[in-house]
Amino acid sequence: MTLLTDIKSRIDSHQIISFDIFDTLLLRPYVKPTDLFLHMEKVYKIPFFCYLRQEAEKNAKINHQGIEDITLDMIYAEIEDKFKSFKQKELDWEEMVLRANPELLEVYNYAKSQGKKIIIASDMYLPTDFIAKVLNKNGFYDWDKLYVSGDLIKGKYSGSMYRHILDDSKTVDAQDVLHIGDNKKSDYQKAKELGLDAILYQSVLKQFLKDNPKIKSYKQQSSESIGKSILLGFLSYEWQKARFDNTHTNNYWFKLGYNYAGPLAYGYARFFEEQAIKSELNNIFFVARDGWLLQQVFNSFNNKVKSSYVYAPRILNLICRLDYNRNNIQQSKAIIENFAKINIHIKQLLQEASLKKAKDYHKFIQNNIELFKNEANKLFDNYKSYLSSHASKKDKIGLADTITCEFSSQKLVQNTIPNQVLGMYWGVLPSQIQNVFEYSTFTQSKNEKQDNKSIYTENWNFVEFLLSSPEFPIKNISKDGKPIYEEAPDDNEIWRSNTYPQIADGALKFAKDINDIFGGNNIYLSAQDLISWVNEFVSNPEKEDHKYFANVSCAVDSNHKEYVPLFACNVTLKEFVQSPKKAIKKLKKTLWRNSLQSYLINIFHPISFRSRGLKKMQLAMFPSLRKQYFTVALTISRNCFYKFIIGNPKV
Repeated sequence: MTLLTDIKSRIDSHQIISFDIFDTLLLRPYVKPTDLFLHMEKVYKIPFFCYLRQEAEKNAKINHQGIEDITLDMIYAEIEDKFKSFKQKELDWEEMVLRANPELLEVYNYAKSQGKKIIIASDMYLPTDFIAKVLNKNGFYDWDKLYVSGDLIKGKYSGSMYRHILDDSKTVDAQDVLHIGDNKKSDYQKAKELGLDAILYQSVLKQFLKDNPKIKSYKQQSSESIGKSILLGFLSYEWQKARFDNTHTNNYWFKLGYNYAGPLAYGYARFFEEQAIKSELNNIFFVARDGWLLQQVFNSFNNKVKSSYVYAPRILNLICRLDYNRNNIQQSKAIIENFAKINIHIKQLLQEASLKKAKDYHKFIQNNIELFKNEANKLFDNYKSYLSSHASKKDKIGLADTITCEFSSQKLVQNTIPNQVLGMYWGVLPSQIQNVFEYSTFTQSKNEKQDNKSIYTENWNFVEFLLSSPEFPIKNISKDGKPIYEEAPDDNEIWRSNTYPQIADGALKFAKDINDIFGGNNIYLSAQDLISWVNEFVSNPEKEDHKYFANVSCAVDSNHKEYVPLFACNVTLKEFVQSPKKAIKKLKKTLWRNSLQSYLINIFHPISFRSRGLKKMQLAMFPSLRKQYFTVALTISRNCFYKFIIGNPKV
């Protein structure tokens, strides 16, 4: 709060306090002011509005070179007739999104409390009465004078507005006036030239980026888009508000939900809205558990399409339809273990059998297929009754899920009810059956590889961690349509169930705040905006992130039996000494490592060697480093090459 204290002390020594408006008293939730026009263009579906609106402003300045500034009327006089009606919409939009800068509101109120004369001065084409209304709406009351260049025909950038202000205040000298604004030339240099005291106020966005290195990296590295502009502008405003709001929470998981789960869920849920409109869907099934938060965020802005939260996990497709891959031991084993719990004959047969390989489990099912079919049919009847209660026969259904390869949930739903179903996915992994189903993807990634970081992020488990629910893993559906959860959930699931509500609260607060500031309109967060956003978090962890994720693990199998660290783990020097192999094995699966862990794993695991005979060889020194620092390759042919790498060979 050093800056705030300094500003207040400067106010004490002046009679008149002058404030700039835009990016000083009032904030727009965009990176650039003209992004407001682009946002309007997309919401109102008026192609080229942003470009033509800017061109009209340029032409108005050219055609009125005899005056210092122009008005909104002059701008719209230069635009095509079909766009003239958007003048009022532009005013409405400005009024809707403009918000008070909490820091400068405190400064403003302090100046008033000290009995200072307050003037507000802006180089702006918007009408003075409109600006006055917006200032009042945002808590700036009882100023003494409001000067707007468009109506005054005098600007700060030329100095004429400052001269006019001094003429209006003949009883004071220029040095008795303190002007506060964000523009180096018009708010600081020109004011100083004319003898006024001035404070150059750093914009909130610049302060926000300076305070958040990973967000600054996101702005610099990813391409420009309206979604990115809104995300940065909005979060910078919320960051500033949090600094001056005593009710703000410092809960790490809430903030993670607000800053990451919120944007992810909101951008993805808007994709469902677009698909519902495009494909005339009237009911969306949000598949548990990934769909729990997505449905709530979707309903925060949707009031037209019915939505249902339904259970259609892979395990139900396995046990209701006996739809499994004979070569996948996890799938066949899950079927047998589930039915052994409810059928005594299968349990007895399993106790007598010796099952080790996938073919053993498959053979066991086929040898006892009638027993399995009888139980599966009972479960399927229960499930059919459950699912039918969520949809009428006329409903055209959208199935909202995250990533799929086998389409297990969509297969289960389509084989249970007669309705037309459109799968809606973040991405679809390549498979032989992908063309059998009707579906759409948020990432447009139908033919991409599973590990493509530009599609599935650098850690997809993190996305599934953010888009989840506080429920335990589901094992079945009861006769009355209630979920049957894992009887003895893993400790990791218990921790997640207790913690996730905090993440969800943050995400839902993000959705509420976004809807409030933009009137429920889409903010157009694209898949690439969100992937880049998540990747910056994954790639640039801070100490606080290491601390809170040190003991967070996620399941990597459908039965929720095998867990690995999501990002970080607590492996100490003592553990290395006692069991170096075990410690290294654990750290190899860990994406984030502290300095000691990085040092130890590179000392204990300095070399990685891979080969396919004598024709394909790769030697990597210090393969556990985060980056790849040096590479030498000798390629003789497509099937004959040799590589030497210093650093991570997977980067």
